[in-house]
Amino acid sequence: KFQEVHTIRPDIGLLIAKKTYLTAHYEYRNQSFENLTLTERNAERHSVAAKLFFLLGKGKNITTGYTLARHNARNNAFTYWGHTAINRCGQE
Repeated sequence: KFQEVHTIRPDIGLLIAKKTYLTAHYEYRNQSFENLTLTERNAERHSVAAKLFFLLGKGKNITTGYTLARHNARNNAFTYWGHTAINRCGQE
């Protein structure tokens, strides 16, 4: 086994307007490496995210969202803040 990962991710979704759907989640992830030379990369990650879906009809939508993550590793060289923004136009 190379790596062990445990994740908990509760989420919620709400229709906040006639054609606007909001989702949000919190995620906790714990990862540990089996190889003793990699244990300094063992880490916990906490992240929060939100997405807005603008429903345009006929299966079309526009999605925008943001995720903020904090990755805390045993070795500070592998510790970081992560930011992800998304903007998409799509069709189901």
